[in-house]
Amino acid sequence: MSHFEGEHIRCTITDQGEGIRCFGHTEDGEAVFVEGKTIPGDQVLAELIAQHPSYLVARLLELTEPAAGRIRAPCPHFDTCGGCKWQQMAYAQECTLKHKQVSDAVRHIAHLEDVEVLPLIAADEMYGYRNKLSFSCRDHLLGYHLPGDAERVLPIKYCALGSEAANRVLGVFRDHTSLFHRLTIRQASADGRILVQVDSDLPAAGIRLPDFQRSLPPPEYSLRWNDHLIYGKANLEEKLGGNTFKLSPGCFFQVNQDQAEELLRVVLKLANLQPDEDVWECYAGVGAFSLSLARFCRRLTGFERSEEAVRLARINAKANGIDNVRFSARDLDVVRTARMEKDAGYRPKVMVVDPPRTGLGNHLVKIIAELQPQRLVYVSCNPSTFARDAERLAGQAGLKCLQVQPLDLFPRTGHVECIGQFSRK
Repeated sequence: MSHFEGEHIRCTITDQGEGIRCFGHTEDGEAVFVEGKTIPGDQVLAELIAQHPSYLVARLLELTEPAAGRIRAPCPHFDTCGGCKWQQMAYAQECTLKHKQVSDAVRHIAHLEDVEVLPLIAADEMYGYRNKLSFSCRDHLLGYHLPGDAERVLPIKYCALGSEAANRVLGVFRDHTSLFHRLTIRQASADGRILVQVDSDLPAAGIRLPDFQRSLPPPEYSLRWNDHLIYGKANLEEKLGGNTFKLSPGCFFQVNQDQAEELLRVVLKLANLQPDEDVWECYAGVGAFSLSLARFCRRLTGFERSEEAVRLARINAKANGIDNVRFSARDLDVVRTARMEKDAGYRPKVMVVDPPRTGLGNHLVKIIAELQPQRLVYVSCNPSTFARDAERLAGQAGLKCLQVQPLDLFPRTGHVECIGQFSRK
């Protein structure tokens, strides 16, 4: 059927999609992706913005008939903010959709019909779980960038995913937006201490700062202005799996503490390490998984691109009394297998990989194929790239995916983790 840009079309939403898109059909049965906060079962009026040979793309204009499961989102910013996707439905339905997202990727992208996708591990807390919030400041507005628009900021008064303490910090800095362009708030789950990182074009010297310590109630706060520590301690400490981790302001650590513990539990279970086994971990970060894994194997080597993360991982290993682990700063997109073997001093029987959303690079897949590990555990924050890589690991490295465990690390958002267990065919 012929259409034109700007045409108004009526659609019924039938499934989820990537980002803030959901999938549906027009009254004539044509496939359409609708941009906007819709859920399966909604009937909507949308504006056509693009045509493709097999589907249309439209933008939500009006919700004409809500789905039976639709609820009122508690966050006043939900309709315009791009951070959350599923506040307008019951959490049980969100979990069902996320499990389906993982299952669909495994079946339709990886073409693995016989792989068991286990029931999703849901979160106990839907709100207030994030221990890190990052805000941008532009034109004296402090908040999140609008979806698809890097130039405009949506002012945020309160983020429902952040803690009460982090939101109080946000409130104090909202009155001083002329001084900085980025604000990052991290809270340690162990003791509640908060590290505030301010990124500014202005040096700390000479700036008249408000007395944030007096403005805010406990817990303890630290304030960093660019690379300068104004007051408090320079680093945070986190706990995971019984280990303590020293973190610098910019290093990666999971933002949902309770679900991070669940994630680690799954990794340990699927790895099923034995005391005489040698392990490599790729994308090891500050050693969040490594230190726990090392307690169950003979020796472990963690590879990580960031030299700062490797420095902290070594400090963390020593502080926790773990001496059968080493860390190496290597770029996994270019490093040679022989170089990694030399760093480790052995070839691994088991590998654990936790790549970014883009998944495994072609280079690392080739390295895995050369190493021929007996087992592999793959931690993914993107079911689509995980499924793509599962097919490549089977075809190129001889590793068969046995089962996949979905886990909701980011409730109310469109993101879902999945952990795959692989074994040599």
